[in-house]
Amino acid sequence: MSTEEVSEKTGKESHTIYEVGYLLLPTIAEEKLGAIVAKLHAVIVEKGSSIIAEEAPKMRALDYPMSKVIDTKNQSFDHAYFAWIKFEIASDEVASIKKSIETQDEVLRALFIKTVKESTLMASKVSEREAQKGAGGKVAEGVVAPADEAVEASGEKLVEKTKVDEEEMDKSIEALVIN
Repeated sequence: MSTEEVSEKTGKESHTIYEVGYLLLPTIAEEKLGAIVAKLHAVIVEKGSSIIAEEAPKMRALDYPMSKVIDTKNQSFDHAYFAWIKFEIASDEVASIKKSIETQDEVLRALFIKTVKESTLMASKVSEREAQKGAGGKVAEGVVAPADEAVEASGEKLVEKTKVDEEEMDKSIEALVIN
C-alpha cells in the first residue's frame, strides 16, 4: 500500500509525532502560566496539529545559567518553569511552529524532537524498589535493585541488553533533534 493510499484511508497527510520541551521565564506569576500554556497550545493547534499529551509547567533549577535579551538587557536565569507538549502534525508544518514558539517573549528555550505516540516515561527508582518488594525481594535502604530482576520475578519476558556505542547514540540523538 502506497503512502498516498494510506493518506486517503486515514484522511491525513503523513503525520509525525513531535514533542516540544520548553522553559518559561521564572519571572512569570504562577496564575499567568495557564494563559501562556494556552497561547502555546493555540500556536500548535492553528497549524492543524492534534495534541496527544502534555505536562504542566513546574519550577526547576537549571544545570547552568541561561540568558535571554529582555527589553534590550541580557538577563541570566538559573531557574525556569519546565513543561512539554507532545503533538502530531505534518512534517512540513513543524518548522513554523518551532519559530512561533521560540519567538514568544515568555519562552526561555524550546527543544523539538521526533518521538512516538506511546508514553516513554521511565519508572522511577522508587517504583523499581516497590516492584521488587512486591515480587518478594528484599531491598536495603537506599539501594535500587536491577529492574530486570523485578520483571523476571513477575514472569514477564526479558529483552537481552546490548552494549551501545556512544558515538552511535550521539548520531541517533542528533537525527531526532529538529534544527
